[in-house]
Amino acid sequence: VGGPEDAGRLGQAGESVVEYDIQVPVAGDYVLKARYASPEARPVEAFMNGRRLGRGFDHATFATAPGELPVRFGGHSWAARRRQEETFGGIEKPIVFALREGKQTLKLTRRGPLPNFTYLSLHSVTAPFPKGWKPAKRKMKHMGRVAPELRAAFLPPDAVNMGALRLAIADTIKNYGPKYPDGPKYLAQLSKLEAEQAAAEKAGTDEQARVELALQSLRSEAMFAHPELNFDKLLFFKRNSRQYGHTYVDQHNFSPGGNLCMLSPVRPGGKVTTLVPELEGGMFDRFDLSYDAKKVVFAYKRSKDKSFYIYEIDLDPVQGIMVPGSLRQLTGGSDDKDEAMQCAGTQAGKPRNYFRGFDDMDPIYLPDGKILFVSTRARQNTYCAVSTVTTLYVMDADGKNMKRLSVGPINETSPSVMNDGRVVYTRWEYVDKGLGNGQSLWAIRPDGSGTDHVFKNNTVWPAGMSCARSIPGSSSLITIGGSHHHAARGPVILVDNRRTRIGVEPMTSITPEIDYQCMDSMGKFGMCTDPYPLSEKFYLVSKDGGLYVMDRWGNRAVLYRDSNPKTHCVEPFPIRPRRKPMMIAPLTPVNPNVAPSEAAAPAKTASLFVQDVYQGMTGIKRGRVKYLRVMGVLKFPWGADRAGITVGMNADIHRKKVYGVVKVHEDGSAYFNVPANENIFFQALDENYMLLQH
Repeated sequence: VGGPEDAGRLGQAGESVVEYDIQVPVAGDYVLKARYASPEARPVEAFMNGRRLGRGFDHATFATAPGELPVRFGGHSWAARRRQEETFGGIEKPIVFALREGKQTLKLTRRGPLPNFTYLSLHSVTAPFPKGWKPAKRKMKHMGRVAPELRAAFLPPDAVNMGALRLAIADTIKNYGPKYPDGPKYLAQLSKLEAEQAAAEKAGTDEQARVELALQSLRSEAMFAHPELNFDKLLFFKRNSRQYGHTYVDQHNFSPGGNLCMLSPVRPGGKVTTLVPELEGGMFDRFDLSYDAKKVVFAYKRSKDKSFYIYEIDLDPVQGIMVPGSLRQLTGGSDDKDEAMQCAGTQAGKPRNYFRGFDDMDPIYLPDGKILFVSTRARQNTYCAVSTVTTLYVMDADGKNMKRLSVGPINETSPSVMNDGRVVYTRWEYVDKGLGNGQSLWAIRPDGSGTDHVFKNNTVWPAGMSCARSIPGSSSLITIGGSHHHAARGPVILVDNRRTRIGVEPMTSITPEIDYQCMDSMGKFGMCTDPYPLSEKFYLVSKDGGLYVMDRWGNRAVLYRDSNPKTHCVEPFPIRPRRKPMMIAPLTPVNPNVAPSEAAAPAKTASLFVQDVYQGMTGIKRGRVKYLRVMGVLKFPWGADRAGITVGMNADIHRKKVYGVVKVHEDGSAYFNVPANENIFFQALDENYMLLQH
């Protein structure tokens, strides 16, 4: 039958219906099979040629299937992306039905959303298929019933979605008027080509190809004329690798040959200039452009056995080239390497892979002129890989006065400054709900205070989110919905967390043809990364190694792609001054009259007040909770194995230490002290100290 990748998204509260026309090659008895994922039981009614077959495909697939534990290392987490093949009616008693040769119509329906099918298939029970038989290419019927912005899920890769393109052109005409003078002409051309496409279906393959090329040309012309594309120079970088690596080990990747580059004009055929030729042969990581567009800060490593350090150059914004002699290194040094080597140990008798020293990556400029970045200087190991943890750090513009901001137990990556002055970043988190799929968006103030969850902690699909940026003039974010292991590449998603922080309602995928991912990247229709919003409805993005413009309806056109298919162009960034976000004052102002050595020591404890522990505890009767057990994350420090300390084996991600037990009052409140600068967990206990909820 094919892959109805979007079937689970077509219906919500009302009835969901999908139909498929099938050419059956031989008469006989058949069974219907599927792979799907569903966060809950969603029983499906199936009909063949109007005759009801029965009900099936009615299991939840994440941590609730029979025989699965809530937490298990290994295959169970893959079930959120795909499930073992299931036969309609059940594996033990499948529903068998007779089909005649020729065209048949399968219909699946239910009240509410369907399961998220990976594919459906018919299997002959009684007769073999003819030798050499192959299924015909599927074509979506009744495309007009599907919302225009979702039709890309049913079209070939890079095909023009005419409904979405029409909406985009009309919206640009409405909002920009005379700044988009050729908009009406584009609409007229689109209508003409739409009629030609309908006629071409009868004329043959050559005519269909001609019309599709004309549609692609029109799409590019209409998008490159967008008023938001009103700048001359585009900053990006090349890396000869698959964009970004595994979240845990991206700092250990090395593919020489990339560089910081500038494209001008910002159109296909624009000239590409290498900005830092003296660093050729190394590897570049993420960068940021200063708010006045006069400086670029970036991470770079010279060779495989070296570390990523932070560098900066001065940029001539008029010519779009580096000011000669301005390259400077802001972090690094032999002392750091020596210290890191002393902390390093072995695992399973093999040396760890961070003897080269600390890695400093993902730098960004803060509104006050300081630089925030991620670093392995916390000297922590990840729980289930031989790798190092990156947490947030800040330093002065010259690299001095380095300070650790966050205390995450596992990797934190891809920070950016939001419109409100806070920093949004990806925080890898294990919260005892399952092995994976918890890489969500968090925010922190530039001084390290006010750590707060932004979005996704309870959402399995997609597993991770990364590369988040604030949209100009909006409270929404644009981000990438990645997998558990590769959070930085996947579909492009808009997030409005004013609706909720934990459900799926805030998410709008503008690339519905790219599936939400679970454990690993699927990539059937390509992968995106590094979206840069020019406005609420027009963006830059990297897709499959090329630089694109993209709009709210999923239309896209390629700006630049390197002639070497192994070279990936990522992180498109306009070279022009931009407005500084709000500057947030430090929570504890610095007294200039007090020397640092005389300043008060940081507090060792913090006071917490719980107003009502029952809020959000569905099914727990008021009065049952008598105590809270307060726990902290047990970190995995460098050198623990060298010191003979065993803190876990075989990916033990649930290490905790218990600080104590506190009383919960009759009104559900509790007041107590906890250690400062720690990641804390709570368990609600009954009168016998038995766990009610984690």
